[in-house]
Amino acid sequence: MAFLLQFIAGNILALIIGAIVGSILNSIVRALFRRREVQSLPAILGSFLGVFLVAILPMIGQPLLSGDAYAAIILNFILVILIPLGSILGGIIGSVFGLLFSNRLSLKQGWISFVGIYLFLVAGFYLKDLRAPEPPLLAESLPLVSTVPNESPYVCCMAFSPDGRRLAVANSADVRIWQIDSGKVLISLKGTPHTKMNIEREQIEAIAFSPDNTTLATATAQIIKVIDSKTGQLLHQWDGGGDVQFTPDGRTLVGFIKPAAENAQASLRAWDVKSGKILQTIPLKRSDIDRPFPIFDISSKGDSLIVAPDYGNRIEKWDLNTGKLQQTWASEQQGQITTLALTPDDQTVILAQHNSLLFLSLSSGKIIKKANAYSVLNLMVDQREDQLLSENRSELMLWQLPTGDRLAQWRLSRTLGIASKPVVLSPDGQLLATYTHEGPIKLWQLKSESSSRGQR
Repeated sequence: MAFLLQFIAGNILALIIGAIVGSILNSIVRALFRRREVQSLPAILGSFLGVFLVAILPMIGQPLLSGDAYAAIILNFILVILIPLGSILGGIIGSVFGLLFSNRLSLKQGWISFVGIYLFLVAGFYLKDLRAPEPPLLAESLPLVSTVPNESPYVCCMAFSPDGRRLAVANSADVRIWQIDSGKVLISLKGTPHTKMNIEREQIEAIAFSPDNTTLATATAQIIKVIDSKTGQLLHQWDGGGDVQFTPDGRTLVGFIKPAAENAQASLRAWDVKSGKILQTIPLKRSDIDRPFPIFDISSKGDSLIVAPDYGNRIEKWDLNTGKLQQTWASEQQGQITTLALTPDDQTVILAQHNSLLFLSLSSGKIIKKANAYSVLNLMVDQREDQLLSENRSELMLWQLPTGDRLAQWRLSRTLGIASKPVVLSPDGQLLATYTHEGPIKLWQLKSESSSRGQR
């Protein structure tokens, strides 16, 4: 029903735009060629088809990623570029058609041509859907284990504790750590209210537990904090942000240092968690500064970093101990890398690029597997089961590593919030936490302990 309403609304919008743009273009053609007998209908219908084909069908076929950082950019691109472009090009083609064939084709023949083209486009759209049936809803496929109250509509990110018993939730500048089984708040750290906060310095973009469960790291765009996860005491505060990750031994924390000046050197920095001392600073060559933060992952041994420094297709491997660049690769596929993750054996890096997941062998530098996955924004690795979850705000896919075979696929709610990671996986791979605007954070059972043991 929702799809039908979207389809009808899209047709009405295209018809209104087509009527306006087509009439204007037809008036221009009449004036230029001094042909007052040229009817406006071909220009209007052509403009309608242009908007329908270039903007409306793509929007219906791939809904905007609700709550995603790129959603506003995509919407603006459609409104400012695609709709005017489609309406003008379609209107021009319709006007030329009317100019050339107005004396040769009857009104009935013109309508038959229009209806034929329209039905062809709609049929092609539906045949696409028949080839790729819609996956089931997550809520209809996985059992709901429990819920965590959502005390703010501005959930920015979440993280499970290593033992899977606690969930840290960042509500803008606030941080709460919840006990999952009891639903009680263990720690509540209040920040500035969302309406008064300095977003660059106070809105939390990333959150992570240390592997030993003792500390919690948070990152805004400009500030990194390390907090005692049991008492809430602030242990360290450093300049930096965007993302934070602990090394597997929990002794080192890695974060991004944004340059103060636009042309200054950006870098990744590693700190000693216990002493707070800087261990290493890794300079990054960023050809595209539009991406606010680089994407990186830490190897399972904690001795190296895989980094996508900007929106290009380049990735780098850095030695975390020496700060030296070890290797550079360029993806064979063009388009921005939106996220990446290392496989548990550190032999392969998975890249989310355009409409694909690319499995890049670090030893050969070649793509060994390519899988279709639209606009993936987050990757979550289950190291115990050698499985991977990909999320794009509208769908969740489960993959087998290292083969890249897709095991399962679910649809997510279209009301996902502004969270940078609205879906997180527990360390044991058994629970999923999802956040939407509609209510509490929900915990789903991805697999049971017995089934997990049976797969090993």
